[in-house]
Amino acid sequence: VALRVGDQKVVQVPTGFVYNWQVSAPEVVKVSHPWNLSMMVQLTGLSEGMATVRLHNREGQYVSVHAKVLPRKLREVPQLPNQGLLSDDERRRIARDRMKRAERLRQQDDVYEAMVEYERAVSVLSPLAHQTPAELTRAEQERRKLATEIRDRYERLTFEMTNFLKDGDRRMALQRLADVKQLVPDESDVRWQNADLLYRILEQVIQREKERRGRGL
Repeated sequence: VALRVGDQKVVQVPTGFVYNWQVSAPEVVKVSHPWNLSMMVQLTGLSEGMATVRLHNREGQYVSVHAKVLPRKLREVPQLPNQGLLSDDERRRIARDRMKRAERLRQQDDVYEAMVEYERAVSVLSPLAHQTPAELTRAEQERRKLATEIRDRYERLTFEMTNFLKDGDRRMALQRLADVKQLVPDESDVRWQNADLLYRILEQVIQREKERRGRGL
């Protein structure tokens, strides 16, 4: 399992292997068992390095999860081709077009893609940073606002999902996970990956309960 410093990643494990977990490098990764589901653990990257997580079941068996924590990394922004050939005016024009598109996306409540467009505007204007163009200042401000909004929405959705699980309402918890995937549609984003894994696990739990009820158990 690979994650970066500060990231949290949910890992699926065999049912029952959640008891008496141990970590060979606790300063590298923290382990928790989220939302009381018996098929997953959550790893939190604390510092760069390797760690081994050992999970036991009640029969004394164990499995090991090897975690590699990488340095913290800024989100990569797609670069426009031949940026070195662009004039200052062309950079400003492209950035303004990106910001107009970002505002249209924002009005459609597609906040993640709007943030990406502002990131692209910042990228194309970055060679002009010494001039501090107004477009660059605005793009950076709007990007930060959207990143904060996405983070706040994400935290609210995961909080609601946790409460639904505690109340036994797995279907509403499933809907909140679907909402997270829609909020953060980038499959390379650890938040999307966690929500997707939890969604699939919770679907399995719901399906098993339905089958048990069908058999009258």
